[in-house]
Amino acid sequence: MLGVAAEQAMDGTKQAKGPTWQLSHLAPSPLDIDGRKNKTMDIAHWLFLPDDAIDDLGTLSELSADQIIRLREFLDSSEFRPKYDFFVQVATLLGIRDEASARLCTFVNYIQRQRVKHNKKGESVPVELETFLKKAAEGPGREKAVRIIEHIREKRAQLARLFSDLTTYDFSQKVHGLETGPVPHLKSFRTYCDLRPVYDVEADAIVKSFPIITFCLVTHSTATDETKETLVQLTESDLDEFREQFERLQKKLEKLKNGDFLTAKGE
Repeated sequence: MLGVAAEQAMDGTKQAKGPTWQLSHLAPSPLDIDGRKNKTMDIAHWLFLPDDAIDDLGTLSELSADQIIRLREFLDSSEFRPKYDFFVQVATLLGIRDEASARLCTFVNYIQRQRVKHNKKGESVPVELETFLKKAAEGPGREKAVRIIEHIREKRAQLARLFSDLTTYDFSQKVHGLETGPVPHLKSFRTYCDLRPVYDVEADAIVKSFPIITFCLVTHSTATDETKETLVQLTESDLDEFREQFERLQKKLEKLKNGDFLTAKGE
């Protein structure tokens, strides 16, 4: 499964070690599977794939053309979904196991990010996948690699579409990024209320009590992925101030959403 190690190897931040990260498949084979000259020899090779990526390619290639289309439509969505919830939804959509879904989503996301990084079109991805598989076919996994190549060729158009730009998703990510950054954003909050006693001088009796509010604010930083909890003590009078400021804020938001700032001076 492609993970952090693969991306570090790609970015040069980690020394590639062991058989998983052998670079023997980076150069395209001079001959096609059937012995003919490889027509992709003159195309610059840009996608790094470790040897064990053939397992994820197997999962991807076994999807039907209709499943690939549905996966593409699901990925190009404006809905923000937590990672594991996303994996479960893809598993349900495609009728595959949760683990297979997680591996597939991670694999597709990795290729997409490398494609964008190298400024390539979706049509170039099937070519890169074939280049990798042709090299893999020269080893002991020839039968599996050849079978996957056949599936890739059968669904070339759908795969090219799958790895093309996700305009709706990209726009929603931009909006989400603006909503949650660059400063820490609100993740959740809770309030707690209790009575605080006031004792007499000798501390023998409670002569008075008053309510105290504890406001628990949880923030998250997108830049550092850190969560921070802050506790603030409030009084009843603070609530009146909160209410007044929120009502004022609500009026400002309505004016912004209605476009009133285009014709009138802001507050």
